[in-house]
Amino acid sequence: DLDVDVDAASGRIVIARGATAMLDAAVGRIGVKDGEASYAMEFGMFDIQEGLAPFTYADRLEIVSAEPLGFRLLAGERELATGLIEEHAGGVRVQLTASEGNDRVVLGARCTFAHVLGLGAQTHDVDHLGQIVPLWVSEQGVGKSDTDELPTLWQLLGRRHTTHIPMPAFVTDVGAFVVDTAAFARLDLCATDAGEASIEVWSNVLALDLYGGDSVRQAQARMVDALGRPSPLPSWGLAPWVDAIFGSDAVRATAARLREEQIPASALW
Repeated sequence: DLDVDVDAASGRIVIARGATAMLDAAVGRIGVKDGEASYAMEFGMFDIQEGLAPFTYADRLEIVSAEPLGFRLLAGERELATGLIEEHAGGVRVQLTASEGNDRVVLGARCTFAHVLGLGAQTHDVDHLGQIVPLWVSEQGVGKSDTDELPTLWQLLGRRHTTHIPMPAFVTDVGAFVVDTAAFARLDLCATDAGEASIEVWSNVLALDLYGGDSVRQAQARMVDALGRPSPLPSWGLAPWVDAIFGSDAVRATAARLREEQIPASALW
């Protein structure tokens, strides 16, 4: 139930549900580049340093097919990427594939939402609007800083968005979104510019899935239907778990204490 409008004359890609726009992108904010980065890892924490080469942005759009809707993104006569928009798993998929060996894609669009929830196991915030969120599997760290700047003890101290379960999926007041990638991703959720959001992936393919609905709950349900629902947990999985460390004797002493004090618990971690 989403409407797709790709206008080559204006260079706009709009995906909406009725009067509510979910994605409103202009070709001048879609770019590619051949990127490079270095990755240092200690104790599961990462220091990722990326090259500073700029993105090259498209200046026009050329439609090449109607069903599925295919198009080319160009800068002058140079093809930067090809695009495809089609129905996908109960939603709409926008796929951009970089040309000429480029391995970074960024998609900028008008900021259409007022709240952003999700993105995996994020311990610092619930609503991520107004933030730049990097997504990469990492040790969470001992404690968290309030930014994503690399601390002096980066091997130990967590940053605002370091997480062992990053998920490039989020729910907003206008619908649900999934960035289908296993690569490093960076989401600028109306932080740099309050009127604009962007999604960057360190891959030659950026695939964005959109799910609408009559309510936030329905949009989320459609997203989860597409991604797959987990099996129900056994009853012991929902009871209290207790953390116990410092060796077998200490763990067994913790178990004995729980039983003696009749403290409800189902598992020692």
